[in-house]
Amino acid sequence: MTKTSSVWTIVVTYNAESVIAACLSSLEASTVPTKILLVDNGSVDATIEVVKRDFPGVIVDVGDNLGF
Repeated sequence: MTKTSSVWTIVVTYNAESVIAACLSSLEASTVPTKILLVDNGSVDATIEVVKRDFPGVIVDVGDNLGF
């Protein structure tokens, strides 16, 4: 039996509309296959819309910005 390992990448965002596409494109182009979980910290821009439209394979978790 062979073992299969998987890599998960967690991306935390807040109002990242202008940079999220470049970030996720880079991860998807990696030679190491990865599953991507995006945790949004209550963005008020179009970050989530961009991700859902352009990166349908990304798992999105939307929450409230509770600070540190």
